[in-house]
Amino acid sequence: MSVVISGATGGVGLSVSNIYASKGYSLILLGRDKDKLNRLCIKIKKKYNVASESYVCDMENDSTVHACIQKISALTDTIELLINIA
Repeated sequence: MSVVISGATGGVGLSVSNIYASKGYSLILLGRDKDKLNRLCIKIKKKYNVASESYVCDMENDSTVHACIQKISALTDTIELLINIA
């Protein structure tokens, strides 16, 4: 099952990412900082052994949001949950 989490790299988003990873969900993480996203994906994969993808996405910018939607659509047919923290 896939969960998309925006604002995944800090604060509440980081906590939520860890909670869903610990429950075995595959994560699609969104945020503005590519390096933080990459580090989080690596950490989650190692700690929880779940699939984790990340995309840079500024939720205030319509064109980056649209691009993110396109990438996620190509990755999976089904998203069980969208958690928009950004």
